[in-house]
Amino acid sequence: DGNESTTYTFEKDYYWMMGDNRHNSLDSRKWGYVPSDHIVGKPVFIWMSYDKHGEGLSKIRTDRVFTLVNANGERTSYFWYFVAFVVLYQIVITVRRKRKAD
Repeated sequence: DGNESTTYTFEKDYYWMMGDNRHNSLDSRKWGYVPSDHIVGKPVFIWMSYDKHGEGLSKIRTDRVFTLVNANGERTSYFWYFVAFVVLYQIVITVRRKRKAD
C-alpha cells in the first residue's frame, strides 16, 4: 500500500540457498530468498565437508565426505571405501609398471 512497515509476516515458507562454491556462486546472496514451491530437488550427495575451526587434515569431516543422503535425512559415508579404492588402485598401477619394466 506504499506505507513504511517495521514488521512483515511471510505467507509462504522461504529458504536461503547457498551454492557449494561459496565465493563464486549465484545463490541467495544474489537473488534473495527462495519460496519453498520453487525448490524442485533434494540433496543426494555430500562431496566434501570442512570444519573451519580444524587444523590441517583434521579440518576434513570424514563422517560427511562422500556421503549419500537418503529420503529420511540419514547419511551413509563412503569415505573409507573411497580411500581403500584409491590405495588399491595405486598398488595395481605400481605393480603393472614394475611388471612392464621387467
